[in-house]
Amino acid sequence: ASIGNLTRISSLQLYNNLVGGTIPRQVATMSVSQIRLENNRVHGTLPSEIGAMTALRLLYASNNQLSGTLPDAMFDAPRLADLNLGGNDLSGDLTGPRGGNSPLAIMRLNRNPMLNGTMTAAIGGFTALKELHVHECGLHGAIPSEIGLLTKLQQLFLQRNMFSSIPSEFGLMRNLQHAVLHDNVISSSIPSTIGLLTKLHSLQLYSNPIASSIPTEIGTMNELRLLRLHGLRLFGTLPSEMGQMTSLTTLYANGNSFKLSGTLPSQMGNMAALRDVQLNNNDIDGTIPSELGQLSMLKDFRVN
Repeated sequence: ASIGNLTRISSLQLYNNLVGGTIPRQVATMSVSQIRLENNRVHGTLPSEIGAMTALRLLYASNNQLSGTLPDAMFDAPRLADLNLGGNDLSGDLTGPRGGNSPLAIMRLNRNPMLNGTMTAAIGGFTALKELHVHECGLHGAIPSEIGLLTKLQQLFLQRNMFSSIPSEFGLMRNLQHAVLHDNVISSSIPSTIGLLTKLHSLQLYSNPIASSIPTEIGTMNELRLLRLHGLRLFGTLPSEMGQMTSLTTLYANGNSFKLSGTLPSQMGNMAALRDVQLNNNDIDGTIPSELGQLSMLKDFRVN
């Protein structure tokens, strides 16, 4: 607890050691801008007093043995922009700032398997977020519509949880570049608003019980490079609008239990960047369009 007497230091870096014990509440009296405790043996709960640290910009305490819930008051820290608490035993819900908006730009809570509550509507208070990593946490329930308020978000990693649905407001995150949601229990359809994500580079929804057709609006996502829709319950046809996706290099929509059907659209011949296409284990029929001969970058094409 005497660490609180170190009021003049600006950075506390004890990472990659064998430091044990708990984080004392007296840490709040320090004027540090950085606290790095990652890769140690720190245990116990996170003190809510962290929220009173007016100079704190970065807090890393990943790969320790921290437990308990995330204290809402922690998000009151007025300058905290980078938070990494991955690889611990934190539990409860994923909440957000108590009032107003948080300055957090990067939040990593991944690999907290005891964080098995829900993502609450308070997530919408993280309006400055650019990266959100909460994969492998056991979170369940619907992804709240308030996630659409994260309009600065660029990277979203929610894979290997128990999320059950994607809201239509998902499409409001116009700056999103990577959306990774595979290995959940999402059963809702793919929202048509996904076509609003025109800056998206990768969309990974595979290994979910999603029962849906592929929305025609997907054709507006002309920056998309990676599209993984395999192991779902897709039905219907491949929309001709996919021909507008001229940056797409990888398309996986194989192994769908409800089966895609119909013929391959000739507009696929406009997808000049395509290198890897896997559409096998569906009910696609007809002839292969001659326009596909224009795909000079194509290396692997499976429709068996």
